[in-house]
Amino acid sequence: MFAEFNDTLFPDIRINLKLDNINDQAFNEFTQKWESYDKRNTPYTFIFTSEGRGLKTTKYIKKIVLFIKKLKKRKKIQNNVFLSKSIMICKTNFTKYLLKCIFSLQKPLAPVYIIDNENYVTKLCNNIAKHPKLYGSNVSAYFP
Repeated sequence: MFAEFNDTLFPDIRINLKLDNINDQAFNEFTQKWESYDKRNTPYTFIFTSEGRGLKTTKYIKKIVLFIKKLKKRKKIQNNVFLSKSIMICKTNFTKYLLKCIFSLQKPLAPVYIIDNENYVTKLCNNIAKHPKLYGSNVSAYFP
């Protein structure tokens, strides 16, 4: 399995990506599950962690970019996309590089914060609740 979703603490949804397990079917299941959260009509936050080297993920950069474009278009036309922010815990520079590539090709749908330590999630959430640009120097951020 490529993506394991845990929504027991909704609206905070934890997603563990097993980067080495990505394939076309798993990617499609991931995007379908992502879109299913918009049917709740409630703002939500994704908190991503990842495992693996992610070399196979490079093949999916274009698909990810197109998926983000599709969601942005739907949000603009139908106003029914409720992702409020994403926090990505990236432990490898390669994963951070992949994200940089994706967001240089397509701005994110909602603010994206990249950190390398899961222990920083709560502090980051508290800070950005006050202001979306209130985060430490150890955070990389991308905005729509």
